[in-house]
Amino acid sequence: MNFLNAEHVREIAGEAPRFLSLGTVEDETPVTFDAELKYPLVNVALQPSRISVRCRNLMRAGGKGEGDWYPFVAGDEVLVAMPSGPRGECLILGRAPSTADPFPTSVAGQDATKNALSFTRRACAHFEESKGPWTTMTQPSGAFVNLSAEGNVTLRDGSKGALQLSADALSYVSGDGKNLLQIDLGSPRFVLRVDKAMLVLQSSGASAILAPGALSLSAAGQPAHEHAISTEAVCGLLVQLLTALGTANPGPIIGAALGAAAFGVVSAAVGLAAVTPLNPAVSGALSAAFAVAPVKPAGVPGLGQSLPGIGSAGIMIG
Repeated sequence: MNFLNAEHVREIAGEAPRFLSLGTVEDETPVTFDAELKYPLVNVALQPSRISVRCRNLMRAGGKGEGDWYPFVAGDEVLVAMPSGPRGECLILGRAPSTADPFPTSVAGQDATKNALSFTRRACAHFEESKGPWTTMTQPSGAFVNLSAEGNVTLRDGSKGALQLSADALSYVSGDGKNLLQIDLGSPRFVLRVDKAMLVLQSSGASAILAPGALSLSAAGQPAHEHAISTEAVCGLLVQLLTALGTANPGPIIGAALGAAAFGVVSAAVGLAAVTPLNPAVSGALSAAFAVAPVKPAGVPGLGQSLPGIGSAGIMIG
């Protein structure tokens, strides 16, 4: 006489037995990719029975080219679901730390054993791909990192200052809009703004430095304690110098008299040049001369520039 056990009763009733079991990933060939099924299979030894099964892995997203994965290694302890028993399809629901695969005790310098922080720590290379935009944000600061579907990268800090990388430009602008750093790859152009001061460099068109205060240029270790002078200012100074010279010496000019008058003549010329408009005839001549100034040849080592002209036509100062 045969007695029916619980499993026989379920089979007679048409209800397949359902199981959950712990398992360990096999030592030999832990993972294989089934080209026909088009997904990876993990070889697991159920515990304590040691029955070998091939398992799919439960993912947060799956299908239509989507999925997530973390490599399995021999000895990983996993929880296996067997809806149809160990001879049917098996599915890994997750994995657990063990003596062989210990839990991390430190993450980013923090003690991970105190149950005081959430984390994701990986020991292998990690890639994350998204067809649409991807964003992570902190609150209440509002700081975020964003990758757009077009490929733009934006980082914003808690003060609303933002750094953006795109195919067209690299730019940073402060939250109040007073500070700006931008490289425009289309022009191309470089702009640096610090409140009211600005630097603009362009490959075509005029470049400029705008400084509301004094601008110092120093090179070769020399301190910047002197004042720059323009061609126009030199011409104005010469006009006033010759005028003052004629006023101081109405008669014939001789060496001794000129030497004695030098300090007074130069002082008078400097004072007048500082406040006297440049003569229209002189300014017109300067404008015409700069308009036809030839390109300067390369300098000769040891001798310098052989065609200095009347100044650098491309540098404007004020």
